[in-house]
Amino acid sequence: MKTLLITFFTSLVISNSTYSNVSSDSVNLSDYKYRVANYKGLNIEMDLKNKTSNNFYSNEKYNLYSGNFDAKLNAFIFKSTANYFGATSVNINALPSFSFSNNSSNGNYFDKKKSQSVINYNSIFTNNKFYKSNNYILVNSISTFNYISNFNSNKQNYSGANSNYQSKNNSIQLVENLELGIGKGRLELVTDAATTLFILKDLNKTESKNDISKEKVFALTKAITRLNNTRKFDARMRRIYMLKQLDSTLNSLQLSNKSSIENFTIINDNLYYANQFQRYSGTIKGISLLNGYNFQNSNYNSKYSPINALYDTSFHSKYFSSNVGVKLYLESHKAINLYWQREINASVEFNLNHTKNKNIYQAQTYISNTPKNYSTIYFRFYYSKSYIPNTRTNITAYANLNSMVQKNTKSNFVYYPQIGLGLRMNYWIAPRLQTTLNVEVYQSFYSTNFKNIQTHFNSNLNGGLMYYFY
Repeated sequence: MKTLLITFFTSLVISNSTYSNVSSDSVNLSDYKYRVANYKGLNIEMDLKNKTSNNFYSNEKYNLYSGNFDAKLNAFIFKSTANYFGATSVNINALPSFSFSNNSSNGNYFDKKKSQSVINYNSIFTNNKFYKSNNYILVNSISTFNYISNFNSNKQNYSGANSNYQSKNNSIQLVENLELGIGKGRLELVTDAATTLFILKDLNKTESKNDISKEKVFALTKAITRLNNTRKFDARMRRIYMLKQLDSTLNSLQLSNKSSIENFTIINDNLYYANQFQRYSGTIKGISLLNGYNFQNSNYNSKYSPINALYDTSFHSKYFSSNVGVKLYLESHKAINLYWQREINASVEFNLNHTKNKNIYQAQTYISNTPKNYSTIYFRFYYSKSYIPNTRTNITAYANLNSMVQKNTKSNFVYYPQIGLGLRMNYWIAPRLQTTLNVEVYQSFYSTNFKNIQTHFNSNLNGGLMYYFY
């Protein structure tokens, strides 16, 4: 699997595919910069996933199987004007899941685990860029409220001795992250320009027109952008309105001279499918100040059964953390042509962290209250190349590098780099029904003070079926 991913990814990176223009002019998706004031949507997503994982960590072998049902509600508003670019979204996520795992080491230790959990994840996310010319002020915030309920059961055998362990815990978590910065550059949404080229490419099969100018291509694209941002309560009436308006625009631009069932099918199919894969063009770079807070309140109940005894443990835990930091970042998207898209993300982040954990045990009067200060440096790099052969399919190969260096004390460093390769495939069965398949491999390293390096190889296979409701 690892060799297959590396070979496929390499072929995507070095590819230089071209396509036949519908025009004698060179039509670049990145040239499209038509902006709209508002784009609103409601997305309900249901996602079924199964995961298998085989891990080798030092002298241990670890196998995992897990499954989950993910239900999400996402309401969002997207704005793009000459002086503003940003989005606000509200997310509600319910995630019941289960997992089974086996862990063995040196032939004399065996650990069998099963767990089930329900997580309710809710967040409000805002991303704002206020522009003056090509420079911007960045204001971001993420507010999160989570409810987590877990049940775990472990069966262990160590040197012939059996033990059982069961635990339950419920947690409430509040997280607030703020980001303030300055930057340069702009990302433009060019999905509608790709929709136009798919429509004209298909229409060219029924009406041969090789003299279409860039101005006509973008005039049709602007009409599609306006139609995509027209809201009507009745979806059927909205679809009829869009088809009539687009047919009128095609005729007025002399891009279609006839009305036929074949042309109607081409337009209708592309309006449904050609805008499914969001595509951007442009580069942004900047520096930001970071500030975050995390508060978690938890209750734990556990039962542990060694050979001849039974111990019950219950305690209440309060966890608080805060951080301040600075981040340098670069984000670049390039619409190479109609069929290829490239994305690069890179950032370096430095944080000063403070944590405080307080445990109150019900069976004893012991209270642990240990504050901790430490610093972290994160380096993140992500590269992907996507192939969009038609309006229903996209295939993305990606590579990422995540590295963390943490300083706990004056003489203690923790170093944790991770390198990954992946292949993600999406196919739309219906306009709102999508299948996904994701294959990825990771190689991790862990060391303290850059000594005693431990390695960890992980391979994952995920499949999903998602339904969107707008």
